[in-house]
Amino acid sequence: MKLLVALMAVSIAAQPLRTRGHALIKGTQEFFWLADTAWEIFHWLDREKAGHYLDVRARQGYNVVLASAFSEFSGRNEPNAYGVRPFVKEGDPTQPNDAYFRHVDDVIKMAEARGVYVGLLPAWGDKVFERPNNPNVVFNPANAFAYGRWLGRRYRTQQNIVWVLGGDRNAAGYESVWRAMARGLREGDGGAHLITFHPNGRHTSSIWFHSDPWLAFNAVQSGHNLRDNPVHEMIRGDYTRTPVKPVIDLEPAYENHPVDWKPEAKGWFEAFDVRKHAHWAVFAGAAGHTYGCHDIWQFIEPGKAAIGFARGTNWRQSLLLDGAVQLGHLRRLVEPLQDRVPDQGLLASRQGFGDDYIAITRAGSKVLVYTANGEPFTIRLERLAAKPTSTEWFDPRTGAAQPARLTATFQPPSKADWVLVIK
Repeated sequence: MKLLVALMAVSIAAQPLRTRGHALIKGTQEFFWLADTAWEIFHWLDREKAGHYLDVRARQGYNVVLASAFSEFSGRNEPNAYGVRPFVKEGDPTQPNDAYFRHVDDVIKMAEARGVYVGLLPAWGDKVFERPNNPNVVFNPANAFAYGRWLGRRYRTQQNIVWVLGGDRNAAGYESVWRAMARGLREGDGGAHLITFHPNGRHTSSIWFHSDPWLAFNAVQSGHNLRDNPVHEMIRGDYTRTPVKPVIDLEPAYENHPVDWKPEAKGWFEAFDVRKHAHWAVFAGAAGHTYGCHDIWQFIEPGKAAIGFARGTNWRQSLLLDGAVQLGHLRRLVEPLQDRVPDQGLLASRQGFGDDYIAITRAGSKVLVYTANGEPFTIRLERLAAKPTSTEWFDPRTGAAQPARLTATFQPPSKADWVLVIK
């Protein structure tokens, strides 16, 4: 039975993604991207630990994990969990170490067996971005092309992959390196996989690459600075660009991450921040969303020093944080809806800012309205194509629903975040 389930998962995942308008498509259906940032999984976890991580995330509804082929900072020369380094010659990406990448192969196939795609970063951005006296830079246009072609050939037939260039860095001045790597990937895999670009905070891939034919969809990083970060504005900016491409926030505020890197003054991001940013982004037209936890991307364990004031002490425990579980409710709410589009014009009451912002999306016979503060709001029901037949309140904390009174002005059940579902 376990083997049958595993084979079914593989058959589900073993379809490359494509794009259509603002959506990602798997087979003939829209694909709702629900990702987790597991940036260091290849470097720091052995197969047992990676399997545990993937098991939990798959059960929670995640269908993508983001991971860098080798780590930030000194990842070019630090060994993985099995004591193996990524390159035969330190810092030379034209000499990848096959033994290191066999572990990468194994984890990617483990993800596939669980119905999970891997957003694979060929390298973290510090391997390209030249900070003063940065010892980590290894790429130039020539070796970036060669390395990209090698990776593309290696994973040409591995269908649960999306290429993610960038790695949390500004591309300005280094566009030629990333374009060369994209050309290498395309030559190596024959165009089998989508490619996007993960920018640094408060930036979007469209700044540099929107018109590049290899960029299949835009990615933004709304970042870790504000609790009421207007992520919907960043999504809307790319959603309205031409040519039309999907857009996803690949790095929003992480759960257990210090707000603006100042934990004593501003505290840490909580589950409410995670839910709020996700609903704002998705209802603004994003093709999915990405979760992050400050404890998990770096896989904190007892005895391992934390980076950047992370609050958790054990990544296994942090897998069960409220925000991580609750984004699965969002996927289940939204994924059945085909051709979903934002529609702020349905809001009749004054549009607020910050936590007062009301986000609206519609698809077919459903309208979804997200409120973060639980205050009443008014909807222009006369603008709907048909008279509503039912309304309900969807609780983004639990995934449960309860009836809502059908009226032009809706009062949420409590002073918390809710989704009104109009059918």
